[in-house]
Amino acid sequence: MSKPKPIRLGIMGFGQTGRQIYQLASQNDDFEVVAIGICLPS
Repeated sequence: MSKPKPIRLGIMGFGQTGRQIYQLASQNDDFEVVAIGICLPS
């Protein structure tokens, strides 16, 4: 049986929560981080 595709994640913001989610997702083959959206002040 083939392995299921990973869940693709997009993270909005790379603050404390975004960094924690990225760290957990990068250690788990069930998830794939495909985008990180960062809003910078103009």
